[in-house]
Amino acid sequence: MRAVVGLGNPGPEYAATRHNAGFWLADAVVARWGFPPFRRGERARVTEGEVDGVPVRVLKPTTYMNASGAALASLRADPAFDPGRGLLILVDDFAIPAGTFRLRGEGSAGGHNGLKSIESALLSQQYARLRIGVGPLPEGASDWFCTVEPNVGVVLVPDPRLERLNQLVQPKKKVPAVVEFVDIAGLVQGASQGEGLGNQFLSHIREVDAVVHVIRCFDDPDVVHVMGPVDPVRDHDVITSELALADLAVVERRLEKTRKTARAGDKDAQAELVVLERVVAELDAGRGAREAGESEDAVKFLRQLGLLTAKPILYAANVNEDDLARDGGKWLEQLRAAVQAHHEEAEIVLFSAKFEAELGELSGDERTEYLASAGVSEPGLDRLIHAGHRLLGLQTFFTVGENEVRAWTMHCGGTAFDAAGEIHSDFQRGFIRAETVSFADFARVGSYKVAREQGLVRSEGRDYVVQDGDILLFRFNV
Repeated sequence: MRAVVGLGNPGPEYAATRHNAGFWLADAVVARWGFPPFRRGERARVTEGEVDGVPVRVLKPTTYMNASGAALASLRADPAFDPGRGLLILVDDFAIPAGTFRLRGEGSAGGHNGLKSIESALLSQQYARLRIGVGPLPEGASDWFCTVEPNVGVVLVPDPRLERLNQLVQPKKKVPAVVEFVDIAGLVQGASQGEGLGNQFLSHIREVDAVVHVIRCFDDPDVVHVMGPVDPVRDHDVITSELALADLAVVERRLEKTRKTARAGDKDAQAELVVLERVVAELDAGRGAREAGESEDAVKFLRQLGLLTAKPILYAANVNEDDLARDGGKWLEQLRAAVQAHHEEAEIVLFSAKFEAELGELSGDERTEYLASAGVSEPGLDRLIHAGHRLLGLQTFFTVGENEVRAWTMHCGGTAFDAAGEIHSDFQRGFIRAETVSFADFARVGSYKVAREQGLVRSEGRDYVVQDGDILLFRFNV
């Protein structure tokens, strides 16, 4: 048996960092050798196959880098396995030029936490390691693989009511509601002056409905923070000030034009000028533009400008797995204090990126048990989606039929006419009525037919205020 172990850190926040060069090379050799996909093993993702008739096992530890040795348990349990002859560790090395490799048959860990853990597990330095050159960084980049291009992900909204309707109706397909996330590069202090990757990429999120700030709230010596030690208060303040500076640039450009029009006697421009000057005062004071929205018209105007600090905000606190059930630990307390000090009405959602990555590999009872072991009832992504719905004042209604059961999203307080428009403009244009039954009633009786027979289906007009969980059947004519 031969074994290849690629070192890295699990979780999406590390996936594109230089520390994961060992993971990337492990993926490449598995693809080259035509091995099966990685499966979950003991403290590692594992796959096996043969190369020139020799059995080979490839592992990617699911622990943090400094605990990589735990992934070797299955190898150490094999009395025939000899690390000196059969083990190759793939590891990043900042000290050698990018794109170069150095193979060593044995030797010390050289200060690398991952190799130190391997040595502790083997009680030996007699194993081969292939060092992958990943240094130095290009000037001005916080990490090689940071990019100004956004990553867009569409996430299904978890809703047990939809699953229940699917069981009852058994349609040809089930369509959940979705949330679109736009992920952009992180901001560093001085981004408005061009530090790091600058702030021009912020244009990608000026049209979003809300902003989620992901704040690091965990310690890990193997994961370098671009601004030094872990400090969620500093990170919060940097994000707040850099977004304010980006908005200030937008407002000042608009202000110059508005002042000229206002001096000419334009009343709309004069009203706009008052709001813009109030925004400048708030931004100069280090607060968000949302504080300047004293009326509904002002809030609407600020949203039209696409000001980032006028948008509703959420904080996603990335904590250690052990802190999930302990309400986040010391770093979270500091973040909460910073949010309160800025008078932000913002919810903080706990999640562990490492835990989420491992959870994503599981299903069924194994997934449920893994959640329970961490002391949480649902994944962090689900909690974030639910928090986003609360923040934006969203609710769900359903359409049910033999071909499709589907969840739709609309604003709380919206009418049947608004709901019709969420489905298709023709439904609005030719609206006649909406046949309505609550989810609770439908789930209790099991079908539209029985619900009608029991008088549970109501005929509602266009001004009916839709309730969360309503099942709607629209009658229209165009």
